[in-house]
Amino acid sequence: MKITRLLLTALTGGILATSAFAGIELPRPVKVTAPSPIARHHDGAIVKVALTIDAQGRASDVAVERPLDAALARRIEAAAAEWQFTPARKAGEAVSMRVVLPLRLEGGQD
Repeated sequence: MKITRLLLTALTGGILATSAFAGIELPRPVKVTAPSPIARHHDGAIVKVALTIDAQGRASDVAVERPLDAALARRIEAAAAEWQFTPARKAGEAVSMRVVLPLRLEGGQD
């Protein structure tokens, strides 16, 4: 899955456009683990993953918003819990941030 590029787009496009984050350096993905397996009928689907990125860049409180199915949501949440980021920074200091990221599912198989 090409999720690192999608996460970067989400972080720099969707969040950066919001004036509430003025003066905050946004987190960037460092390590992204893809959930697997993805069923072919979910290939190309986009799900929203909400998570908190703490001041050390660790993901926590992961939840799939409006999941396609419960088993897939559990796999996505488990993978996202392993993601690592550079932390958000405000006035040069690392801070935690809650984000919602779109995740495009690729590599579907039966």
